[in-house]
Amino acid sequence: MGQWDDKFERHAKKWASWNMQEYSQHDRVLTGIIEDKARQHPDHVVFQFRDDPITLGEFNEGINRAANGFAALGVKKGDKVAIMLPNCPEFLYAWFGLNKIGAVEVPINVALKGQGLAYQMVQSDCIVLVADTEYLDRLEGIVDDLKDINHIVFRRSDEGHAIPEWQGFETVTWAELTDHSSDSPDVKVHYGDLASILYTSAPPASPRASCSAITTGMTSGRSP
Repeated sequence: MGQWDDKFERHAKKWASWNMQEYSQHDRVLTGIIEDKARQHPDHVVFQFRDDPITLGEFNEGINRAANGFAALGVKKGDKVAIMLPNCPEFLYAWFGLNKIGAVEVPINVALKGQGLAYQMVQSDCIVLVADTEYLDRLEGIVDDLKDINHIVFRRSDEGHAIPEWQGFETVTWAELTDHSSDSPDVKVHYGDLASILYTSAPPASPRASCSAITTGMTSGRSP
């Protein structure tokens, strides 16, 4: 048993070194940590998107603007919001903005079409969709199936795509969504609250959902 004891001891030391020493367990809410770090190091570059650096201060402000924008649409704690965006800073602002008000982000695979695309938004009970206009051709064919969604927020990546006015939906642009205060919203979020619902790629007919907590990626799977 000596070799196993040594293995467990090394594992315990590795876990202790990885564990977030400066935050208690109840304070391990990612958006709260980002806000704390932004106060301490506002000019620290945390992301580089193409030629544009994003500092912690800018990142936190963008998160707060998105959070307050979603709240203005009526999104509340526990509500699910689908995100169908390419790789872009707006994806991060939407994701963490939702988590900042206790809402749940449901990232959508942008390669999906037809009923496979509609399934994830319907099965997860999404009430808002954030989408890029480059995916309009895929969304047009399924909008009638999205009966629980009441708002669609469009990011316009190509000026050639006009913002559609689909019956039964209130549409807003990303600029309109984020035209709100950069102050932190007054919403209490618990470290164990649901943060994300991620769908697997198999089985194709009914992908399973993996649920992630709002701390650091604790997940549990569930079948539809």
